[in-house]
This record gives sequence, C-alpha cells and structure tokens, in this order.
Amino acid sequence: MRVAGHLIRRTPRLEFYFVYAFPRPAQRHNYLRLCLNPRSQVSTFSLLSVDKHILIADDDLFLVKMYKLELEGAGYEVTTVTNGKLALEAIENQKPDLLLLDLLMPEVDGFTVLQQIQTKGYVFPVVVLSSSSQEIDKKNCKALGATDYIVKSDMELDQLAKMIKRYV
Repeated sequence: MRVAGHLIRRTPRLEFYFVYAFPRPAQRHNYLRLCLNPRSQVSTFSLLSVDKHILIADDDLFLVKMYKLELEGAGYEVTTVTNGKLALEAIENQKPDLLLLDLLMPEVDGFTVLQQIQTKGYVFPVVVLSSSSQEIDKKNCKALGATDYIVKSDMELDQLAKMIKRYV
C-alpha cells in the first residue's frame, strides 16, 4: 500500500514496514525503513542504501508488482517493464545489475531480448523467470547467455531476494 508516495507493507509475521526514499546522485536512493511489530512491541529502524538496480521484464502485472515490493523491501532499486521492446530500451538507458526476464511477452519475446543482449556485448546476470518448464527452453536460454532459469511456479516469493543475492 502506498500512502502519499511512501510504501507501507504488511508482512506475514504481522510486521508493518514503512519505507521512505531519499534521492541521491546517480539515481540511487537511501531508504529509511521502520518496522513495527505489534506482537512483540519491538520496533526496528534502519537506513538501507540501494546500490543495486534490478530490471524486471514481465507482462504479468500482478507478479511484477509482487516482485517489485519484495525487492524494494530488501533494499534494491527496481525498474519494471511489460514487454521486450521496453526492456531493451531500459537496458540502453541504464544497464541493470540484474535482469529478471520473462520469455513470453508482447512485441519482443525474452529469447530476442537475450539475443540482443548477447549481440551488443552487455555483461550482467540475466535470470529467466518463466512459466514454461520445457527443457528445450532452458537449454536455449543458457545458450543465449542466461545465468539461471527458474520456473515461476517452483519459486516462493520470499525466496526471490535470497536468490538474487547470489547474482548481484
């Protein structure tokens, strides 16, 4: 939930997070995170520094919103796009530290995005998050330079930030 542009999130443990972004140079932000836990009456306060930029390219708006909230809560700067053409434009504008890429998207699919990344010589990890569990898709993505291939239904949302730490 956003209140006056600030993220307020309730976690499964009945904790409430309040996150406020302070702009810094080079489009990086400091985030002030306040965690309130009504059960234990313990509150935590932390200042997160965002040093890693993650680009999410997926046309499933519900999943994208969940991924974005989870990753911003973990302290990452997140940009989202809904098709491969916009993903390529976003990469041209600001090279991400990690790309989370869906394969089946409108206009330009994920395979073409991988091909363009390889052709232009960009070097950053690309994790394919797809609903396809076809072995041929996994092999094609690895051949096109994908760092990892994860079937969306095999991953829990709370595992996303842990998985990303391996690559950034």
